[in-house]
Amino acid sequence: MMKRILSIVIVVFTISLGIIDAQVSIDDVQVDSVTCNGLNDGQIHVTISGGVSPYVYVLQRVFPNPHTYSANTSSTNYTFTNLQPSNLYKLIVIDDNGDGMPVEYGPYISVKQPAVLRVNITASSPFCVNSPVQLNGNPTGGNGSYTHT
Repeated sequence: MMKRILSIVIVVFTISLGIIDAQVSIDDVQVDSVTCNGLNDGQIHVTISGGVSPYVYVLQRVFPNPHTYSANTSSTNYTFTNLQPSNLYKLIVIDDNGDGMPVEYGPYISVKQPAVLRVNITASSPFCVNSPVQLNGNPTGGNGSYTHT
């Protein structure tokens, strides 16, 4: 009697699929202008998506007085604060996915400031010694509405 030997060979392949994360993208940039001429209280709010956390947010003021601000965070929202007025801010975001490809927004972001507050004062009649005179003020520039007495 002949015995048959049945051989079964099972080959198992393990395939590792790396998850490819989407490149980081800058979804929204909002600017809060300086509140009063000469102050440095402007803000730039940034919202991003995709990529791999943590993120590096870099803001470069090109002119005047070149300066670089940066933050390393896992948040997809970041706000740069205490900014001076400038038409030349450059925003760059880098994620941690290892491809080293920074994403730039722009060409440039502008943080504006209101015009200098000025008041033009005029008299309603000629000035005379010991006579009352009414002065009228006409404000220009600044920010918001005016109140004067």
